[in-house]
Amino acid sequence: APIDDRLGIVQVALREPDLPKKALLLHSLIQITNRCTRVIEQLLTLSRLEPESTLPDMAEVDICESARMLMAELVPAAMDKDIDIELEAPDNPITLYASRGAIGILLRNLIDNAIRYTPEGGMVKVILHTDKKHVILQVIDSGPGVPENLRTRIFDRFFRQLGNKAEGSGLGLSIVSQIVRLHNAKIEALEPKAAKGLEMRVQFQLQ
Repeated sequence: APIDDRLGIVQVALREPDLPKKALLLHSLIQITNRCTRVIEQLLTLSRLEPESTLPDMAEVDICESARMLMAELVPAAMDKDIDIELEAPDNPITLYASRGAIGILLRNLIDNAIRYTPEGGMVKVILHTDKKHVILQVIDSGPGVPENLRTRIFDRFFRQLGNKAEGSGLGLSIVSQIVRLHNAKIEALEPKAAKGLEMRVQFQLQ
């Protein structure tokens, strides 16, 4: 939101004598400020992930442990919408040679997106497993899904699907795409086999 809009809300709140209405105005201001902060943070992340950039802190990363820690942080957001959030992963580590920080951003953006676009009472499932050549991450939600003709465009910067009212900057999946590219991995947006919604599938090369 423009700064003038936020200043206008502050001025109205200062003049509002009714305390419940004042609280609603201030709550609205907090939401707008949080959205602006998220956009700035995402733009800064993108600027650090330009095509010529290299990833820092490359090391052996247990992606299962990273997913467990991150999902614990996101459980309150899921509970607020009565969303059932589940991790299906082996007890043994699944290791990648990767940037720990970048993998954390990738997981956060994919899972946060799934929660954000899933309606109340829905489901978000994160699956981690391997085949002979790949480490495979699947983030599956029971949201409205994405039409097939738009499934490549959702990785474009600032892309927002018309009619979707979920909050977001339109940058999260662009950042995910950059991180995937810098790890020589592959990402696809698919229709889940068992239900409606969206499946984000990332394939990393097995070391």
